[in-house]
Amino acid sequence: MTRVLAAAILVVALVALTLSIGSAGIGKKASVPAAKETDKSKRDLFFEQLDANKDGKLNKQEFLKLADVAVKKEDSRQQLAKAYDTLDPADKGITKDQFRQFLTRKNADNK
Repeated sequence: MTRVLAAAILVVALVALTLSIGSAGIGKKASVPAAKETDKSKRDLFFEQLDANKDGKLNKQEFLKLADVAVKKEDSRQQLAKAYDTLDPADKGITKDQFRQFLTRKNADNK
């Protein structure tokens, strides 16, 4: 259940991000980067959208915004809170690299 929920959150979030980015570039031609580069840049852009105060880290409230795209928001919020506490026990904020690794792990767990 947790894996399915995490996968759903990731897919919905990445689709929403892709649509918002894609609509901004209508009519423009661009080279298509390699798949890994595309995933990395999408994750980085997603991180930047969540980083409301633009300090380069996600605090717990910013991280929990991931739950906003889930169907069961409260269940997702609880699971994400546990994940945040595991990723950042000192509550200093999650870096872009930590966030990217978290999404990569969640994506791999769901395959």
